[in-house]
Amino acid sequence: MRYLSILIALTLTMLFTSACQEESQTVAKEAPPKVMKEAKEDVASAVETAEEKTEKVMEHIKEESHKSMEHAQAEAHKAMDAAHEKMDEMHHGTTPATFSEETLATGKIVYEQTCAACHATGLVGAQKIGDKEAWSAHIEHGLDHMVESVIKGKGAMPAKGGNASLSDDEVKAAVSYIFEQSR
Repeated sequence: MRYLSILIALTLTMLFTSACQEESQTVAKEAPPKVMKEAKEDVASAVETAEEKTEKVMEHIKEESHKSMEHAQAEAHKAMDAAHEKMDEMHHGTTPATFSEETLATGKIVYEQTCAACHATGLVGAQKIGDKEAWSAHIEHGLDHMVESVIKGKGAMPAKGGNASLSDDEVKAAVSYIFEQSR
């Protein structure tokens, strides 16, 4: 950092002196040639030293950033492996949900009255009922997670699909119906 400051100071000095050419020419004419030669050599030496130091610092920074990046990538891979392992545990530990005929019948009614407005057409990016690929990630998280998301609302979907009069059981029935139609 100190060398960078020196380099900046030298650059500013050179700019200032070139902007004041008339004055500097007068001074140059008055200064003995030996003093001018020594000053030029000193400036050239300082610039060379600053360039060398800057190059060394930049190389050091490059090496350190490369090491940091490798470390960050290794940590990210570890985290991803752990997440995949956890997802595998969750996925293998669950069994497909089964729903009673009564639950599915109630769910179909609630779906048709409330949910179909968006989920039948894909309005505002809603997943369409029956689209296995679109629903797979949600289904993978499980029924309870889906029910909670609908009760609280998520993204563009308001709480309880915009029908605040629905009971939690009715929401669960509708989610069960969608779940069944989309897996």
